[in-house]
Amino acid sequence: MVSGSKEAFYGRDQLNFDTPNNDCYSYSYEFDAGTSSWSRGAPRANCGIAADGPINLKSKINGNANSLVNPGVVYLPLGNPSGDVSGDVCEGPGCHSYSLPVISNSWSSFCGTTNDIAVSADMTLGSGGCYRDIEINNNRTLYLSDTTTPYYIRTVDFRANNAHLSFGTNGVVPQGEKVTVYVQEIAGDHMNGNQFYNAGNAPHQVEFTYIGTSPFTFNGTADFNAFFTAPNAPVTVNGNFNYYGGIWATSLDIGGSARVWADEAGTVSVLSDMNFSIKKASQRYR
Repeated sequence: MVSGSKEAFYGRDQLNFDTPNNDCYSYSYEFDAGTSSWSRGAPRANCGIAADGPINLKSKINGNANSLVNPGVVYLPLGNPSGDVSGDVCEGPGCHSYSLPVISNSWSSFCGTTNDIAVSADMTLGSGGCYRDIEINNNRTLYLSDTTTPYYIRTVDFRANNAHLSFGTNGVVPQGEKVTVYVQEIAGDHMNGNQFYNAGNAPHQVEFTYIGTSPFTFNGTADFNAFFTAPNAPVTVNGNFNYYGGIWATSLDIGGSARVWADEAGTVSVLSDMNFSIKKASQRYR
């Protein structure tokens, strides 16, 4: 993967924007120290998209498009109106050098035996490291707050739509820091923005890597805010919501009424060294 890439949405094999509703813009997030909050400002035309294979567009990309095949960017439907790219279009070998990280699809490659966690009351896991199976019950929130050590989780099971995974202490990640998470499986192979709750932080403050191989879907009506990588699986974005941040996957299909917005301050990245010290599970949460 190219460090510092501004191509927020990348599908290795192909990238599809399936309907005229799936326009892509970008935002430059700014932090207000007085209110300790983030603001997006006005939409900007720096949404970068890329694929090794074809890019099929029925919507407008307010930014640049890069494909390694020629012709690589296909505007659908043929005729007027059709998909469009406001910035530069590059088609053919050499148009980009992005690639997905090579990561094992097995949690056990990184972790030994650890305890399972059932979230029956709001809980904070203040230390990263290995966690096996996490079950979040309805109307309960699990906060991941460690901004130094990544979290390695085998399974996350949202027991209902009001079960929440949130980031930072009480949902706040300090400016200039980020929470990094690796997960092998999310029950049902899908997630909605009500379950993945990151409304108080900028998208680039959460980097979430799904290492599983099953096709993964974002759906629902609540907004998402994160940089999401699926190095071993295809991803579908479907529903009626806004996705803020970036997504890299083996293939990426954006449909329904979903709109995507690139966070210009963020990049999709992964650790080059997956080794870390494992702490006792009893010391990890309160």
